[in-house]
Amino acid sequence: MIILYGYSPTRSGSHAKEFLEGYSGYLETDGYQGYNNLPGIWRCSCWAHIRRYFIDAVPKGRQYDYSQPAVQGVQYCNRLFAIEDSINKKYPSDYEKGSQLRPEKKKPVLEAFWPWLEQQKPVRNTRMDKAVNYVLNWRDTAETYLEDGRCSFTNNLSENAIRPFAPSTELAPWSEKLQSIKNRM
Repeated sequence: MIILYGYSPTRSGSHAKEFLEGYSGYLETDGYQGYNNLPGIWRCSCWAHIRRYFIDAVPKGRQYDYSQPAVQGVQYCNRLFAIEDSINKKYPSDYEKGSQLRPEKKKPVLEAFWPWLEQQKPVRNTRMDKAVNYVLNWRDTAETYLEDGRCSFTNNLSENAIRPFAPSTELAPWSEKLQSIKNRM
């Protein structure tokens, strides 16, 4: 995995297009719209983000109430995470084996998950509604990682890697000054 970080003062998709110019391949991302429609890019949605939406939708004190749809959503995600962990522990660097085992082991869970998700009718503007809509909106890219064992199931590794360098609100003006200096060179 290669982790590249480029600061931009706005979230315009033009920055992503410029930054990734010349790259073709898979891109593990969160839901940032700026990566949409980039030529030669296949997006892989992050299952940690998907799971987080369900976790946030679990009513307080009800995390063990398996009749709660949000808890059920978390359980589906947890099954996928457990399979991923098992594959990674058994074959840590064997991407071909990952490419073979992921669909074989995960498809049955996903084949149960998608119809379950489509049957959910949460109250509008609730956290569960937000979770269902988020996942359905990213359904096309949520299974991309099954195509290639080199694709990551989550973008946790990359987010954790850039955290020390990503500008906080206090550092953003400093980063803009560095970008300004770089542009003058």
